[in-house]
Amino acid sequence: MQYRLQHIYLFLLLALPLVGFSQADTAQPKPLSHKDSLKHLSIKGKLYASAGIGQSTILWRVYGSFIGGYDPNGLTQSYVKSAEVDYGITHKLSFGAGIAYQTTSGIPQGNAYYTGGAIESTTRLNLTARILSYIYSTPHIQVYWGFRFGLSSWTDIVQPSKVANFTNGPAIGYGNLVSLSFQIPVGLRLLEEPFGIHIEAAAGTPYFIDAGLTLRI
Repeated sequence: MQYRLQHIYLFLLLALPLVGFSQADTAQPKPLSHKDSLKHLSIKGKLYASAGIGQSTILWRVYGSFIGGYDPNGLTQSYVKSAEVDYGITHKLSFGAGIAYQTTSGIPQGNAYYTGGAIESTTRLNLTARILSYIYSTPHIQVYWGFRFGLSSWTDIVQPSKVANFTNGPAIGYGNLVSLSFQIPVGLRLLEEPFGIHIEAAAGTPYFIDAGLTLRI
């Protein structure tokens, strides 16, 4: 009898850990508590694709101090159309690239304010890299800031072209121009897997405000 009890005891001693392991392996994960849901969510390995529209001070960049001498009804600028891709490289940092495009249209200023019905059209294509630091990151809310740097490619065309001979031209000059671009953005993302919205305020080029849609992958 004692021999049997020893064998039963040994069997239970070996079997119980296996039963516990099996239960732990098949148990459903517990839902996150409110406290855990507020903990920082790592962005490493996450990809964010965004597209939006915004505005900038491009008219001041094009016309500079001449802007006071223009008919304000003859000056227009489009929205900034932009797209960005950001990839999480560490727990709180992402590296990405962006593209933005904007146009202006106006009456060229020239000698004795000669216009002859001409129209000046300007375009700016902005190509940049950016690094973002995430101040706050949960499954549904992200707050970040960073640096965006690259190049802006400009075109500046006056039509009809013969009028260009009579104009002084804006600060960027007629023809093609490539200039350096720098920006400090501060942004907010509101996410509901896998989609979301974003809004950014920024100092620098290519926009001072931007908002749109975000896809998290």
